[in-house]
Amino acid sequence: MNIPMYQVDAFTSSVFSGNPAAVCLLDTWLDDTVPPPSRL
Repeated sequence: MNIPMYQVDAFTSSVFSGNPAAVCLLDTWLDDTVPPPSRL
């Protein structure tokens, strides 16, 4: 399964600063049988 992931810089107005947060936009909620992603 390939789910696009985006990085959002929170709590800042500058690029590549602040608190990075991973965001995945889903069309539908994942089924409970799908294992959680591995940590990077």
